[in-house]
Amino acid sequence: MAVYPVTHPLIRHKVTMLRNPTTNSKDFREIVTELSTFLAY
Repeated sequence: MAVYPVTHPLIRHKVTMLRNPTTNSKDFREIVTELSTFLAY
């Protein structure tokens, strides 16, 4: 399985927010939903 570095600034920001230990569950779910929308297109 190939690993591709993320270079888009918005995606990098969202992933950084996901990795933040202070991100609560609600925000985590919203960010994952946004990221999945980006990946679908």
